[in-house]
Amino acid sequence: MAEPYVERARIQARIEVIADKADELARRLLETAPHCDREQRHLDEGSLEQEYWHYGYLCAIKDILAIVQPDGTSDYRGVQNRTCHPPEMPGDCWLTS
Repeated sequence: MAEPYVERARIQARIEVIADKADELARRLLETAPHCDREQRHLDEGSLEQEYWHYGYLCAIKDILAIVQPDGTSDYRGVQNRTCHPPEMPGDCWLTS
């Protein structure tokens, strides 16, 4: 078992990765879609924007799981966590099992 200070450092490093991802996304949104916080189209029930929002949220949760897993995998509850990249990109398929 790792020493407590080593474990804290490992956790802090993972928190930094998550914080960096959040900062990067916030900067991108300010540059490309500064209006999205006012429009809130993802709240329109059944809209395409809502489905994309949920898909993006799913990808974010999967990214976080991959960051916090001790072995760096994205497996959770015995189900392999698929990447959220388009099929033409490296990695697994979108939502296939």
